Amino acid sequence: MTIGVKMEKEIFPENGSKAISSTNRKDNFGITSVSDAVSVSGPIANLFRKEEVGFSALGGSAFGLSIMLPDIWFRARPISNVIEFQIPRNDIIKASEILNKEKWEKADPREYFSVTFLDGFGKQHTSPTIRDQLLFSKKFEGVGESFMMFIQVPTEFYRVKNGKIVVEQMNEMQTPGRTFAYKIIRGLERDRWDSLYISLSNKMSGLLGKEDLELIYNMAMSDRGVAARTYSLTEYVKHGLRHFEGKGKYKRMANYNREFFRDLGEKLKPMLRNA
Repeated sequence: MTIGVKMEKEIFPENGSKAISSTNRKDNFGITSVSDAVSVSGPIANLFRKEEVGFSALGGSAFGLSIMLPDIWFRARPISNVIEFQIPRNDIIKASEILNKEKWEKADPREYFSVTFLDGFGKQHTSPTIRDQLLFSKKFEGVGESFMMFIQVPTEFYRVKNGKIVVEQMNEMQTPGRTFAYKIIRGLERDRWDSLYISLSNKMSGLLGKEDLELIYNMAMSDRGVAARTYSLTEYVKHGLRHFEGKGKYKRMANYNREFFRDLGEKLKPMLRNA
């Protein structure tokens, strides 16, 4: 007689669960260039389109796929060596099958991203930082080992605040415009560089939609720090684009987007006083 083995149900934290520890080992993946990353992610994105799998690339993974870059930044810009895709939950099986056929190997995301917490009975559990996320790896000649993360949407993710787990919902696919809007809001040095070079290859009024601009304005209006960083970024990009206005290859886009950032900066000025 065959005796079945009952699999233990995975436990996820609830809002307010006591946190024991959290792990974020993204640095362990290393870094790669956008050009090398796209040599890996581009063929997978094409297979997703062919098989009608919905997807959205997150963060630096969007560079070269849904957010274009000029050649000089495409070759030089370093990004994390983990490619992150949002996948609609209904498409996750099909997406995973595509990676399996392409000889990607499944890995445990909890080794890199996890939270350890106590349930209502005081028992300790460890779960991925993002519920039901999937991690894969594959070695490529000339590129080395690459990693790919699938984030099923809708889902929830967990962060630790004051010793407690905070549960946050992720219900929508992130658009390229929203990815770029977060860069403008954050306003760090690398975001300034990215914004400048993205402005040489993308028409801002096409990349940033109405809701993306509303997010920028609302965040700047409610937080003086955001308002200051965002305004400083617009000034940096505006003056940086002036350098390219005489370059034949970039002249038209630089002229257009310089006006865009000038107008954006003017709308942000009152918020510097009122935030």
